[in-house]
Amino acid sequence: MLATMSETTSPTSKPAPSHSKRYLYLILVAIVVIAGLWLFSNMQASGGNPFSSGPTKQTSSLGSGTYPVPARQYYEISFFVPQGATQSSIQFTFTASGGIGNDIKVYVMTDIDFVNWKNGHSASTLYNSGQVTTDSTTVSLGPGTYHIVFDNTYSLLSSKQVQFSGTLTYYI
Repeated sequence: MLATMSETTSPTSKPAPSHSKRYLYLILVAIVVIAGLWLFSNMQASGGNPFSSGPTKQTSSLGSGTYPVPARQYYEISFFVPQGATQSSIQFTFTASGGIGNDIKVYVMTDIDFVNWKNGHSASTLYNSGQVTTDSTTVSLGPGTYHIVFDNTYSLLSSKQVQFSGTLTYYI
C-alpha cells in the first residue's frame, strides 16, 4: 500500500506594521510636502530659480562712439530701467570737441522732464554737467524711462562732436 503524504501549507502572513513605522511614514510624507511647498514658493519669488542667491546683475551699453551735435540742436539717448530693478545706475564718460571752447552741456532727465525741457519749459535734471569739455559720472536711478541729452542749443554757429561711452547697471 502506498501511502500518500499530503503537505499542508499555511498562508504566511506579515505582521502588521507597528505604530512607530506609521508615524515615521507620516513624518516623511510631511517633510516631502513641506519641502515641495518651500521649493515652489522660492521659485515664484526668484523668477523660476529656487536656488538663486538673490537678484541678478544686469548690464547694458548706453552707447559708445562719437555723436555729432549741430549748432542750436541737441542729441538725445533714451533708455529704460524696468520695474522691480534695484541698485540702478548709469555710468558714463564724455568729451566734447568743436567750436571755440570744445564744450557741451550734458543732462540726465526723467521722461517727463525731457518732454518739458525740449518744449522750452522748466525741467529738473538728475545730472547737469554745466558747459564743460569732459566729465565722468555715475547717476543712481529708479525704474522708468530716462534721457541723456547732449545740449548744444546755446551755440549759434559751432557744431560739436561728443565722444561718449556709458553703461546701465541694475539688479533684478
